[in-house]
Amino acid sequence: MEILYIIIAIILIGLIIRSYLKGVDGEQEEFDERINNYYISIIEKSDKFINENIINLAKQRKKTVFIDPYGKENTKKWFNKEIPYFIKNHILPNLSEKEALFFDTLAKNEVVKNIERKIKRTS
Repeated sequence: MEILYIIIAIILIGLIIRSYLKGVDGEQEEFDERINNYYISIIEKSDKFINENIINLAKQRKKTVFIDPYGKENTKKWFNKEIPYFIKNHILPNLSEKEALFFDTLAKNEVVKNIERKIKRTS
């Protein structure tokens, strides 16, 4: 009889753990979906401002990027000054508070890549 109670207890514990894990997985999926929606929204809004300013971005890149005396392309001013300025003054103010909060971790690298790609297409 004791063994039967032990087996029932093990089954009940297993069911409780299983239902808890399903709840955790559901919460994780919901969280992942919200993060993905922020990412998509950030990229779409960023692309709008990149497209509207692509000519000026290309001009600024041309002004700030140069070939050093050793033949290497120097992009420090472009990546360390111009792109952060554009992001700070033209993209971030147009994002929601939560999008702006997630910008650096979710989408900054992709936005910079998009700027570079779009400039190369216009050249």
